[in-house]
Amino acid sequence: MSKRVRNGQHILGNLGGSRVDRRKLIRSGLQAGAALGVAGLGGLTLVGGPGTALAQEDPTIDPNAPEWEPSVTPRSPRKYRWEPLAEGESALPTGLEVRTIGLGVSVQDRFLNEFERRTGHSSSGKVTTLTAMITEWLAGGAANYDTNETNANRNQALWDTGLLQPIPVDQVIPWQYARDTYTSAEALGFDPVSGYPLVEVWVDPETQTEFKLVPQFYNCDSIGYRYDLTEEDITSWGSLFDEKYAGKVAILNDSLLTPGWAAGYLKASGQVEIARTDNMTHEELDQVIEYMIEKKRAGQFRAIWEDYGQCVNLLASGEVWLADAWNPVVEDVKKQDVVCKYAFPEEGFTAWFHGIAVQKDTPNLEAALDYVNFCLEGWWGSQVALQGYYSPTTTCDVYLNESRQTSEDFTDYEWWYQGGSSPDPKEGWPLTGRDTGAYDTRWGNIMHWMTWPDDPDYYATRWNDFLSA
Repeated sequence: MSKRVRNGQHILGNLGGSRVDRRKLIRSGLQAGAALGVAGLGGLTLVGGPGTALAQEDPTIDPNAPEWEPSVTPRSPRKYRWEPLAEGESALPTGLEVRTIGLGVSVQDRFLNEFERRTGHSSSGKVTTLTAMITEWLAGGAANYDTNETNANRNQALWDTGLLQPIPVDQVIPWQYARDTYTSAEALGFDPVSGYPLVEVWVDPETQTEFKLVPQFYNCDSIGYRYDLTEEDITSWGSLFDEKYAGKVAILNDSLLTPGWAAGYLKASGQVEIARTDNMTHEELDQVIEYMIEKKRAGQFRAIWEDYGQCVNLLASGEVWLADAWNPVVEDVKKQDVVCKYAFPEEGFTAWFHGIAVQKDTPNLEAALDYVNFCLEGWWGSQVALQGYYSPTTTCDVYLNESRQTSEDFTDYEWWYQGGSSPDPKEGWPLTGRDTGAYDTRWGNIMHWMTWPDDPDYYATRWNDFLSA
């Protein structure tokens, strides 16, 4: 790798007829491109401005090769650079690079190394926080990167300021196998009020021909808890405010996400009238923050965590028993032979998706698009599945169905997507499948998506009031 990941720690449908027609159109477009001698992303000359560089020829690429299909088995010749490559082989250098920035869950050496091996593109990655990466781009740093890997609720700021370019759907080959979560307003979890997730995926959610943000991975957040200490299953966000756990709770230091789940609990329990828990009015947010300040002053919270590793350590050590955690936090605690579970909250999960955006003036457009395709080809999605994340394409299924890294009794697909022994949330310990159940079980229980509120500045102001109280 030309440059190592730096500045951070690593942590390991159904649209009916319209969906079928759209995918046929995508396939037809790819076939037409092959007929015209276009080498797809393996050798396609892409429109990216006068400064756009082109990759060198690759002898393993044949533009006339059969169209790609998901498979764990490398083929020869390949049609696209991002396809699997036989073990022990490495693509010749192309002269292009990908400079990306994101969280440690996606920007990892193991991912970038495999990308380089397959494509011949060099790569560098910077690990930072959601807020810091957006701030850096808005402050003039966008020119230092080709791609941005960020949460959808932060991407709007970059799109609205013209720092990104739309990505034609027919240049993202694995999208033929997209889950309906990102193509249909009828899918489980779709929010007709906010329009999420479609409104942030597509330039036009109706036509779905250009991406604003290409989905990379996604999940729905909940509560991590030490079942051996609570001696009961946690089933409500309200447990983080329950007096019997006073001094044993950690919450995330985030002005948008934390007030959001707190609002969900207060609304469901009838304590506060809130129209949209993902986008509150000033009056609604004031009530939520005042409630949290009251709990803080009463000693409810042991810690306000900011760093992923900090949350892992707090739960693993038993310093806290409950935390509004991310799924991989719980999995990393389990890896230390500590009993830890993820809650299935009765108020619903908070949903989100992470995506890849392409910088408007990147000189490495071909490599950037290869990177997008690489992340959706299947291998990448199978790797993050073991962290608790989902892939927006079903291409990872072929990998997970052949893998038993999580359990001897279930394939990784059965465990992470189908819930293992049953699709229902698992009670007690030990676990015999994903603790929060199967995909449909989880996505049928969404409280709200993490969106960008109308007045994020007011959220920040009131959150600072909470922190200083």
